Amino acid sequence: MILELRRRLREIIGAGLLVTIAVVLFLFQRLPAEIESRRVTHKRQLLDSWHDAVHRHDVDGSIEILKRLDLYLTPAEADSMQETARGVFKEKLSNLRTQFAIAVQDKAWNEAIKAIIKEVLHTSESITGLLTYAILATVIAVVVVMLLGRAAARVGGEAAIAREAEG
Repeated sequence: MILELRRRLREIIGAGLLVTIAVVLFLFQRLPAEIESRRVTHKRQLLDSWHDAVHRHDVDGSIEILKRLDLYLTPAEADSMQETARGVFKEKLSNLRTQFAIAVQDKAWNEAIKAIIKEVLHTSESITGLLTYAILATVIAVVVVMLLGRAAARVGGEAAIAREAEG
């Protein structure tokens, strides 16, 4: 009886092993087609995301998507996207140039005002120094706006302050 059970168990295991091997071979044969199908689907999703980001003028998003998409593009596909990609990079450079100019201007004025306050009033990063800085920066901003308003009035324009006051 025990010998019969052992023999029967070996037959079942052997048959199960053959079925398992057949399933693995079937899946292995389908694997290249499945990989290609998923690659094409992912590429299509990246292309759709690229076009959407470009349309929304999301420069940073466009560049990130383009980095990922580059792995999937054929040379012909890359050539067809080249002009759009150039436009995205030009826009990025323009944004960086503007940000840099603003940062330089802000930092220069900020540091100049702090240096004047420190030199004239002999204050440091204390509350008094920071309040003095805030008041002085506000006064300078008001004076500049008034001067710009006068200049606009001289050239035939209307000062924004006057429009706001009347209006």
